Amino acid sequence: AIFNAMINLSFSAGAPIAEAAQAGLSGTTSSFRATNAVWAIGMAGAFLPNVLYTGYLMKSRGTFARFSAAQTGSYWWMGMVMGLVWMCGYALYGISTTLMGGYGVGAGWVVFFAVTVLSGNIMGFATGEWSEAPARAKLLMKQGIGILIAAIVIIGLGGSLL
Repeated sequence: AIFNAMINLSFSAGAPIAEAAQAGLSGTTSSFRATNAVWAIGMAGAFLPNVLYTGYLMKSRGTFARFSAAQTGSYWWMGMVMGLVWMCGYALYGISTTLMGGYGVGAGWVVFFAVTVLSGNIMGFATGEWSEAPARAKLLMKQGIGILIAAIVIIGLGGSLL
């Protein structure tokens, strides 16, 4: 989470790439599709350190064999679906920043990540992940959700003033 904003920075700094891609595209959706050129480069840059560090940990802990263990086939499919949903979220973020104009890259990232955290916590409650958590932890989490919702509303109101 510390370097999470780096993906957004790659998107922001990659504006010339999107503009070049848009110049090569035609039609009304060209600006939406042009953001994918930035994601291809930005995500490759994010993928490399993650796969290297994960590979290092798996090798040093001897956990590579767990990927071929019996009864794990469904995990592969769930992982692929999660990756697809994750990338679709980023694609929608790219489209929404295009629609929001100059305001999109800054405020859009805050809202995007807040919604990511909110949906993860809501799914945690829905699936019973929080069922055995202490009451204090549940209270703090609910307060955090309230703060995130308030932040989204404030950002939305601020954006309407621009």
